[in-house]
Amino acid sequence: MIHDIIQGNFLTFIVTAFIATFVAIDHGFDRPTRRIFGVSITLVVLLMAAGVVGEYYKDSGFSLVLGLSAATERAVRPATILALILTMLREEKRPRLKWLLSAPIIVNWILSFLSIWNGWYFYYDEAMVRRLGPLGLVPFVMSGVYMVLVIVLALKATRRLREDNEWILAIFIALSSTIATIAEAVFKYKYMLTGTIAVANCAYYMYIHVQVYKRDSLTRLLNRHNLEFDINDLGSSSYVCTFIDVDDFKQINDRYGHEAGDDALVLVARYLEKYKPEDGRVYRYGGDEFVVITPGKSRTRVDGMITSVMKKLEEYGMSISFGLAVRSQGESFDEVCDRADRDMYDNKRKYKHIRRRRMTDSCINKLRKGRR
Repeated sequence: MIHDIIQGNFLTFIVTAFIATFVAIDHGFDRPTRRIFGVSITLVVLLMAAGVVGEYYKDSGFSLVLGLSAATERAVRPATILALILTMLREEKRPRLKWLLSAPIIVNWILSFLSIWNGWYFYYDEAMVRRLGPLGLVPFVMSGVYMVLVIVLALKATRRLREDNEWILAIFIALSSTIATIAEAVFKYKYMLTGTIAVANCAYYMYIHVQVYKRDSLTRLLNRHNLEFDINDLGSSSYVCTFIDVDDFKQINDRYGHEAGDDALVLVARYLEKYKPEDGRVYRYGGDEFVVITPGKSRTRVDGMITSVMKKLEEYGMSISFGLAVRSQGESFDEVCDRADRDMYDNKRKYKHIRRRRMTDSCINKLRKGRR
C-alpha cells in the first residue's frame, strides 16, 4: 500500500514543491497574484493529504482521521476550481464579486466537516463502506457549476485574454479537471485530480510569468521586446505601422508631476487598446511613444482608431500626433518604423498648433479619477 501511495503521489508532490519554490522566491508578481497561487498550492497539498490518509486508513474501521480525510476531500474539490476562477479574475477590481464567488465554498467547508457527525454529505455503513448522504452530490454539483463558470469566463474573456490566448489554457485546465474528476468517481482511478491541479498550477504560473515580462509594467501594453518577436512572426506579410506620440507630455510632467504623466500614459494606452483594429496590436515603444501594428495594407481602420482616440482625449485636454507607414515588399521593420516616425513628426509640426489643448486642474482631477 505504501508503495502505491508513494508511486501515485510522487510526481504531484514534486510539481507542487517546484511551483511552491518559484512562488516563494520569485517577486515578479504582485502580492494578490502570489497569494492566489499560494492558496492553490495549499489546496493541492490538502487534497493530496486527504487522499493519502483515506487510502491508508480505509481498512482500519471508521475513525475521526478517516472522517476528516473524507470531509477535506469534499471541501477542497470545489475550492480548487474557484482558485482557477480567481486566477482568471486576478486583475479585476471587484472584491464583492470575489466574495460572492467564495461564499458557497465557505458553506461547503462547514457542511463537509459537519458531515463527519451528521452524515449529510457522507457516512459509513456497517461494512465500513463510504456512502453518499442526502446532500452527497452538493460538492460535485458545485464543482460542475464552477467548471461551467470557468468556461463562460473564458469564452467571454476580455480583450487581454483573447489577445494572449489565456482562455485556451483556462478551458483546457477546466476540461482536464473535469475528466480527472469523472475518472476518479466512475472508474475509481486514484490521485488523478491532485496531479491535474498541480500540473495546471505550474502551467498557469509559467504562462502568467511569460505575460508579465512581455508587457510594460505601467500601461500593461505589450513592450518593445515583444514587438520585435511579433514583427518576426509576420515575416514577409504586409502591415501598417502607426507611430503615436503624446503632445506636450513634458509639460504635463513639469506642471502636474510624474504621477499625472503616468496617468496620462495609462489613459492613452487604454483608448488605443479599446479602439485598435480587431487584429491590431498596441505596444509601448518608450517614453510617451506608442506603436500599433495592423496586418494588411488598409489605412482606413487605423484612421478610425486615431479619430476615436483623439476625440476621447479632448475631454482631458490632451492630444496626440501620429504617423503611418505601410510596409512595402522587402522592406525591413526599421525602414518602416523610420518612415512612420518621420510622418509622425511632420504631423506634429503641421497640426500641433491646431490640436493644442490646455490641460486644466479639472482635467487632471478627471484623469486621476479615471485611473482609480
